[in-house]
Amino acid sequence: MPLHKKETSGIGVIDKVRPDASDPRANANNQSSDVLGERPSVHLNPQHQPSTIKLALTIGMPVYNGAATIGVALASLLAQTRGDFVVQISDNASTDTTEAICRQIAAEDPRVLYYRQPKNLGPVANFRHVLQVAKSPYFMWAAADDLWAPTFVEKCINFLDQNDDYIACQSKVLFVEDRRPSHLAVGTFAIAHDTAKQNVLGFLENPSDNSRYYGMFRTPVLQKSFPKAHFHALDWAVSARTLRHGKHAELPEVLMIRESSDISAYQKGVLTDHTFALFRFFPVLVMSGHLLLRGIAPLSRRSLYRLYQLNLFSHFLLSPYRSKHLAQHFFESGRLSTALLRWLRRKRASPTSTSEMGTEIGTCPTTGLAIYGSHGIEPYGDALLSWTNGHGCYVIEPSMTTNVRHAVVSLWPIAPGEGTEFSVMVNGHEILSDSVSKGDRPITFTLPLESGDNAQTIIEFLSSTFHSPGDARLLGVAIRSIKLVEADEGNP
Repeated sequence: MPLHKKETSGIGVIDKVRPDASDPRANANNQSSDVLGERPSVHLNPQHQPSTIKLALTIGMPVYNGAATIGVALASLLAQTRGDFVVQISDNASTDTTEAICRQIAAEDPRVLYYRQPKNLGPVANFRHVLQVAKSPYFMWAAADDLWAPTFVEKCINFLDQNDDYIACQSKVLFVEDRRPSHLAVGTFAIAHDTAKQNVLGFLENPSDNSRYYGMFRTPVLQKSFPKAHFHALDWAVSARTLRHGKHAELPEVLMIRESSDISAYQKGVLTDHTFALFRFFPVLVMSGHLLLRGIAPLSRRSLYRLYQLNLFSHFLLSPYRSKHLAQHFFESGRLSTALLRWLRRKRASPTSTSEMGTEIGTCPTTGLAIYGSHGIEPYGDALLSWTNGHGCYVIEPSMTTNVRHAVVSLWPIAPGEGTEFSVMVNGHEILSDSVSKGDRPITFTLPLESGDNAQTIIEFLSSTFHSPGDARLLGVAIRSIKLVEADEGNP
């Protein structure tokens, strides 16, 4: 999240990204109606007086210059169906009208407690402040530009009350951009293994956007899990540390909305969080050492290898010496040697050749990486690929098909070792069904396209059997390229 929009706490490699949101059939669009809408109204209730009831929840809202959105965010919280909570606002010496807005709302609703820091503490210290003053059994952070469905608090508290072995609960989360549904978070998946070691490893497999960080926690667990030190990806460390004490749940509904941010915010954050060159070179190295030296991440081959992968990926994506192409290739292959070979192959390729590498036309929602090269498509006109978990969709509009007769599709298997099944649909009809494993040869096939003034071709890539929790590559295949081929003059 960008520092100029709201407070952050050393958020890790990928928090929010920007996919194409124009497809009305996208999963995110279909699940947003209960949360995204007009400004929620505030229903004041005499029972909600914090002095007369036992508080179940403290909502900590660290904020800096949040005047543009904090009023709507607070209205969303105060409209909750369960009201035995307080909202503890810690204003990090804002220079806009945040203070005036908060004081006015606090005067209208006694559940809102406003405190202005005499000087800017930095985002991490401000997050720590609202957590440490909490006295209630449950705690959650609330960003000043997020929204919550009216039942978010009630459903999370009910779940934790009924499941003592869980220490955190989060709903599915929808990311939006300019109030348009963008994509569902991949960092809220449930982690409920038999041992703490397995739980931590399950989290390290894919920390991703870590939207679980904004879920509801048992307060004592979260207070002792928040590090005293400050380093990049501190939120990853917090989530991992809490998993030593219990499980994380995911509610099946979308009950929370977060605003998308640009990946450049994290790249700037690396420079803010670290001054030592090595730590800027490997942005999550300190976080990795923190987990290993304190015994949070096990000293196992699997754990060390996963931290190695996270460090390389964050280096390629976020460091001052970053290369989005290397990050792209490393994400796809998981191997440094393969990523380097693909990168070198691209460097040697003719800059005018698109038969192999394609052209950059957007970003992948699950990684924040450019749709480019062996993870991309060859564009025709303004067409974009819409990508969500387990579902890729490419729409060919009539205006694009004046002289186009077919599409040549190339898929790159990125499924895990045990493989996954996937299918390809064209305008609702299945034309290919296959099973792939990571390392298989690329799959290439030709699709006939609809013709006519109103013809629209919708190519969908679906997976129904690969459901590894939280894995951003649920589809099992990367779109290597989709090339639209025009008819020859002698063969219309």
